Amino acid sequence: MAQAQSSGTNLLQVAGFNENVILDAIRRSPEGMSRVELTRLSGLSPQTVSNICRRLIEQELITEGGVSVGRKGKPRRVIRLRNDSRFAVGISIDPAVTTIVLTDLSAQVAGQTVLPMADLDEPTAAVDAIAGAVSTVIEGAGVDRGRLLGVGVASPGPIVVATGEVIDPPHLQKWHDVHLRDELAERLGVPVLLDKDVTAAAVGELWAGETGSRNFLFFLYGTGIGVGHVVQGIVVRGYSGNAGDIGMVPYITPTGESGRLHEVTVPVNVLRRARSRGIVGPDLVTDTPSAINDSFLRLCRRADEGDAGAAALLTDAARAIGGACVVMADMVDADTVVLGGPIWEHVADRMLPVVAEAVATQSVVGVPRTVLGTQLGENVAAIGAACVVLESAWSPHPSKLPLARTSA
Repeated sequence: MAQAQSSGTNLLQVAGFNENVILDAIRRSPEGMSRVELTRLSGLSPQTVSNICRRLIEQELITEGGVSVGRKGKPRRVIRLRNDSRFAVGISIDPAVTTIVLTDLSAQVAGQTVLPMADLDEPTAAVDAIAGAVSTVIEGAGVDRGRLLGVGVASPGPIVVATGEVIDPPHLQKWHDVHLRDELAERLGVPVLLDKDVTAAAVGELWAGETGSRNFLFFLYGTGIGVGHVVQGIVVRGYSGNAGDIGMVPYITPTGESGRLHEVTVPVNVLRRARSRGIVGPDLVTDTPSAINDSFLRLCRRADEGDAGAAALLTDAARAIGGACVVMADMVDADTVVLGGPIWEHVADRMLPVVAEAVATQSVVGVPRTVLGTQLGENVAAIGAACVVLESAWSPHPSKLPLARTSA
């Protein structure tokens, strides 16, 4: 067997990594930073920082102007990100609705639209409609396509990252082995990245959220459920890119019922439980994701109006979510749990305290953890999909710095 041999370091990649370190530091400081502060924060030499800033200014990614007073009273020129210098599109495909957003470098939404999935049941028609809607959003915002970095797609799994395929997602019965990434790229003429919906949401929270944590869980609550993991600032995607499926986690209700997490929490199953208990009538419509969404929102309104049965079902779901979050948080030692998604926005006030109590009282580790709802709103997965593009371009991820690759 041939002995493994270490490969050399690509210095261009080192330079690019250092640029990303500086750009990321500037991005995380909306009030701006001086070159002295960037030097101290990055550990790079003053000359290296100066050269990087010059290149970033030439690329119109940052601006330098105005002054701030340092600790010794010396005025320093302030460097800030040019948020409008580049843009990204994010697409979130939920079985009930597809959301499309256009964001700037800071992940602020510059334009958006929604497409009911009832109109996108057939994959080819869906890709055509999505591509047309993306073009409309870009044109409506008046953004030059030359400033568009690319398009990110957050899709329910399973997906195949290597080929850009969506493989038989639940509730999208006609979507079999859809080459979504390549078909969208062909129609739009820009790079397209495909990621799982829970992963994209976690990326969005890391890039643009307000948790301030580098070790957190993101629980996505939509037509389905899933958990994204961020460990030491790195989003965990797993071997195949499908990390985050938790629907089959065992769960026992307070009344002793045993089953799987999805049976207690996923909207369609909450509705089935409501029907079996006579809380809703047998004519309840659950034949399409859109109908499930509408029926679930009506159940939430009933709970808000004082229906004890409906409220109990939502409490059961929240306890199950809390229990699952405890297990996941203990497993990766996360300090924060963030919840969000298109359904979460409608149940947050009722469920958040229940989830928080479970996380506070059931942990084996016993460390205090923060539990909060995302500040990115119900479009968190779409914003996250745009952030996947931004992350790919400029995040200082260690994987972009191949210092110790080996080959047989």
